[in-house]
Amino acid sequence: MLTPFTAVITNSANKRFVAEAAQLKGGFLMNRSKFAEAKAAFDLAITTDPTLGQAYVVRAQAGFVLFKESSTSAEDDFAALIRDIENATEVNPELTIAYYTGGTLLEYNGHK
Repeated sequence: MLTPFTAVITNSANKRFVAEAAQLKGGFLMNRSKFAEAKAAFDLAITTDPTLGQAYVVRAQAGFVLFKESSTSAEDDFAALIRDIENATEVNPELTIAYYTGGTLLEYNGHK
């Protein structure tokens, strides 16, 4: 059975719908502390519609939790979080939460 997340997407309106639905699903999962699943939902949202700036931010937030919980956190993983913030501000320069989240990430990494 096809679901909105597996169906073939044929036009931009459908793509946007699927992307926003995936973003909402990711938020729901984050609220339940299912960060890996949430990150996967945000991955789908961004892949489907890379213009959703908020999806980059929440993916970085979910990734940050996973980064802190991981015993094998690497610089590349942290760099991916920063890239998400950069992508969010590129897509939507007025997305205040992106700058706040980016500052939080940098402060955690030792930037003052």
